Amino acid sequence: MNLYETIQALSNIRSEQYPNGITVALDIGVHQYCDVDSNCPVAIELRRMVTEAGVGLQELLEGYSRAQETLDDVPEFSLENIAYGGSIAINVAGQSIEVDLSDQIREQLEYHGQNILDRLDHNSRQLTDYGTSFYHTCMSAIARARATKTLPQLQLEFTDLIKYKPLITTEENNYLLSFPIRYKPEWLYSRNIRYAMAQRDIREIEQDVFVVFPITQDKKILRPYLVDTQGRKFSHYHGRAGDCWGSVELPEHWDDSLGYLADVAYQLQASLATINLDSLMQSQPSGMPDTRDLRDRATVLGEEGVAREQPSQSYSEYTISVDPGVGEPVVGMTPRRGWGRTGGTNA
Repeated sequence: MNLYETIQALSNIRSEQYPNGITVALDIGVHQYCDVDSNCPVAIELRRMVTEAGVGLQELLEGYSRAQETLDDVPEFSLENIAYGGSIAINVAGQSIEVDLSDQIREQLEYHGQNILDRLDHNSRQLTDYGTSFYHTCMSAIARARATKTLPQLQLEFTDLIKYKPLITTEENNYLLSFPIRYKPEWLYSRNIRYAMAQRDIREIEQDVFVVFPITQDKKILRPYLVDTQGRKFSHYHGRAGDCWGSVELPEHWDDSLGYLADVAYQLQASLATINLDSLMQSQPSGMPDTRDLRDRATVLGEEGVAREQPSQSYSEYTISVDPGVGEPVVGMTPRRGWGRTGGTNA
């Protein structure tokens, strides 16, 4: 809405304080087309006047409504039932000659009369256009206000904030709660075979990242995603624009507990410890080795779900045993069959 439209709308407001409307003696000049909510100095001054006058949105809309009142159609100009006439006497060679000017007077009256009515019609249409523009501007302002409403403040336990160290902000009417984890793939998995990655590859790939949980105002948890320590989307073997979380069951609602989200973040970290070669988003993310090279340098741990002969001695790095009744080798802290399954608590 521009300044001229605003001043026109104010003049239509009737209140006990302003029974004849609000007249703003403000020289807007070339600023008449500036938006009323712009940084134009005249717009700032007009907004101050409106605020001091105590005018609210409801009153402005009422002023608009009055501007929208239907006006009678402008009639065609007619000289019927109007008495007019005239003549002049011209002295020519000592003789007085009377000249009838009735036709000329009629033509001029019709021309100027119709011209006045045309201007009235134009002004009435222009006023309607101003009112319509003002109405749509107000509706847009209301829509923007609803879209940018402030989210209620979260009430969180101080001890949980210290314990779980979340980062909390908002984005697009959602809460964003981020938890630090360590991205550290240690195993490869392909066609039921598990591999232990080479230590040099683990050291090259591992890094600190954050799991971000978008949460709506009604506490619905949207799909979590990873960002790096610079806040950019973290690209990895199972994530580019989004992230694949294997068989981790993602929660749908938040119970206001930071511990609950921290537990889910732990499960997602455990899921990332295995690179499932059968389900890759990209085989070589930026700054990371190609998965073919990882496999060439990896050590085969065995086929999952198939029992094998176990040595009786224990090693300092791994303790190898057979899961009774299942026949599945369990090696140290490696996740069991099924990428993404963890030993953490299910949310």
